[in-house]
Amino acid sequence: MSEFLHLKEWLRLPDSTKLNIYTETGRQIPLPAVAVEKDWWVVHTLALIFSMECAPSLIFKGGTSLSKAWNLIDRFSEDIDLVLDREFLGFKGELTSGDIKRLRRTSYAYLTTTFTEELKAKFSEAGFSEVEIKYREVVNHDQDPIIIEIYYKKLTETETYLKPGLLVEVGSRSLKEPFTQKTFNTLAGQNYADRPFADKAITIPVVNPERTFLEKVFLLHEEFQRPKEKIRVERLSRHLYDIEKLSKTEFAKTALANANLYTTIIAHRKKFAHISGVDYDKHAPEHINFIPPDDLLPLWEADYKEMQENMIYRESLPFVALIEKLSELQNLINSTKWDSAQSYKQTEVGLIPVDWEVKRLEEIATFSSGTTPRREMHDRYFLNGNIFWVKTLDLNNGEIVDTQEKVTSTALKETSSLKILPIDTVLVAMYGGFNQIGRTGLLAISACVNQALTAIKLDQKYHSPLFLINFLNYRIDYWKDIATSSRKDPNITSKDVKKFPISLPPTIAEQTAIATALSDADALISSLEKLIAKKRNIKQGAMQKLLEPKEGWEVKTYGDIFDFLSTASYSRAELTEIDSIGYVHYGDIHTKWNSFLNLDKSNLPTIPHNQLKGYHYLQEGDLIMADASEDYEGIGKSVEVLNLGSRKIISGLHTFLLRDRNEEFVNGFRAYIHNSKVVKSQLDRLATGLKVYGVSKANLKTVKIPIPPKKIQTEITSILFSMDAEINALETKLAKYRDVKLGMMQNLLTGNIRLV
Repeated sequence: MSEFLHLKEWLRLPDSTKLNIYTETGRQIPLPAVAVEKDWWVVHTLALIFSMECAPSLIFKGGTSLSKAWNLIDRFSEDIDLVLDREFLGFKGELTSGDIKRLRRTSYAYLTTTFTEELKAKFSEAGFSEVEIKYREVVNHDQDPIIIEIYYKKLTETETYLKPGLLVEVGSRSLKEPFTQKTFNTLAGQNYADRPFADKAITIPVVNPERTFLEKVFLLHEEFQRPKEKIRVERLSRHLYDIEKLSKTEFAKTALANANLYTTIIAHRKKFAHISGVDYDKHAPEHINFIPPDDLLPLWEADYKEMQENMIYRESLPFVALIEKLSELQNLINSTKWDSAQSYKQTEVGLIPVDWEVKRLEEIATFSSGTTPRREMHDRYFLNGNIFWVKTLDLNNGEIVDTQEKVTSTALKETSSLKILPIDTVLVAMYGGFNQIGRTGLLAISACVNQALTAIKLDQKYHSPLFLINFLNYRIDYWKDIATSSRKDPNITSKDVKKFPISLPPTIAEQTAIATALSDADALISSLEKLIAKKRNIKQGAMQKLLEPKEGWEVKTYGDIFDFLSTASYSRAELTEIDSIGYVHYGDIHTKWNSFLNLDKSNLPTIPHNQLKGYHYLQEGDLIMADASEDYEGIGKSVEVLNLGSRKIISGLHTFLLRDRNEEFVNGFRAYIHNSKVVKSQLDRLATGLKVYGVSKANLKTVKIPIPPKKIQTEITSILFSMDAEINALETKLAKYRDVKLGMMQNLLTGNIRLV
């Protein structure tokens, strides 16, 4: 989740200044200042909640998510709806009615104690001293969802339509999927983005709009099945507005074309949120009715107009026009027809078409494994070997066309359990911890395997190996639930692999069509990966040529050029995500950034202002070097600070903060110094350590740097910066392609989209 780098600065502002910020932001949108203030608290509350222990199991949903995260409606975000994954509470798989009752009690107990108390602590740690947090009391202690009330010191005028304080509704019976990671900010933060007190955006998982669209339709449909005297009105017209706005987006079209999602939501509501008197068979498209009864329309119109005045900050339809549009939409839904192939059934792997089957792998495949020839017989069993031998490290979740090691024909003859497996054998890794178990490979060559892999052979008359490997990759998280700890690292067994459940289309033709579509996506991704690798190699070659010392270049040492400034020593565990001072962790230098730490595109962990002990703040153009690396490639890895602005950031544990005292280099050139072959060879020679390599400050000061004239520096920087920009653009495209592939897997491997 993104952090707020300037929260402490905000809290130090006088109340009068904060009120002016709320008022001016509201004037520009336009929106009442009270709404801007509540929006500020909504986003900060979300930031704190998503820093709690249960954060990985939370998903943001509801109308507020449509405005804040998806920017699909122009209705002010008011309260917070959250899904707590029931697996966090220990409830996995299919639940009986008794399980659901126990889930409600467990959820209530957790949310009213541990969750509420931790949330209080988070507010306190963040510096909020005048916030009251309490859960809403209910008669039955199996209430789910529950509402947590948050009351803050309000600076704006008395609210009318908007409720006092902030309500957080958390439940553990809702669906989790589909969802997407979304980034958003406070309205005030957007309006004053260049000011020191401005908030940084947060990134959290948010339910997809197509699901929210259907849930709002179903909510009103269920409401209008009540006896007329019991139909509620107050504050419900917002759903009419939201549905109409969503109906104009692709998300509504997706929802109405997705029979899987439609029926999944209905089945879930019937099982987990059953309302007495509601006939769930009438949730079928032809029966849907979400328009208020005629004699109640005046009451709904009054509620809608009040919402228009207080919560909608752009143009909105008059109520009569709104009902006309919604009537057209309702007619469209009522006329929606799905053929029988779009009927679904609930299974242990989720909702699948009725003509698909769930099988255990042991029902459709044969299994084997391999072994490792005796290492002490290296010359006899490995030297000059020409038989492919697959280990876990060879698995790439795709086709295997080569192996790191090969064995000899003698090894094959003299080693029992070492057999050559045919092309199209699927391999699954059983050992190596959570980063390795479940990795897959599909033999495009005949090969032997070691004992850490299970080999799966299908009868290809009936089943596609390519379909199987895609399904295994799609359900990689399955293994985490069953991994045991019978050795140092978690592992699975061949028995676990045999029991793996797979959903199968009825024909080999459909399996092949799905596998081919996914393979085409893989080919596109692979081609882009190769292009990026090619561009990186071109850049590397250009960089070495450009940085090669030329006649007339000066030579100075790091000690001659740079001041070595103080850095902090906080561990990752001591960092936060909501405090005022940004913190550069050495691990991020190795994993997140290439040449530059671009603060406009990077989110840093933070530390509280009161923990500062005279450390130097970063300046534009500073060079930060990681002084520790697990491999030689990372020795001397450095990034140059870019687009710092008014941010306050310090450098952390295992880093050197280097400041060019006499501006020997132009901005941008410093980022490439450690890539010079002359410089890198010195760093590698001076590195010490066994498993972790490091360069001491004393040694670094002696490393010599060739310094071109500044005109040449500018030219080199321009060339390399352009190359970096091209590579970054390709990497962004690659991330999008991977997202598309994931979406294809979610739709094709569940039968949501049929290709045959």
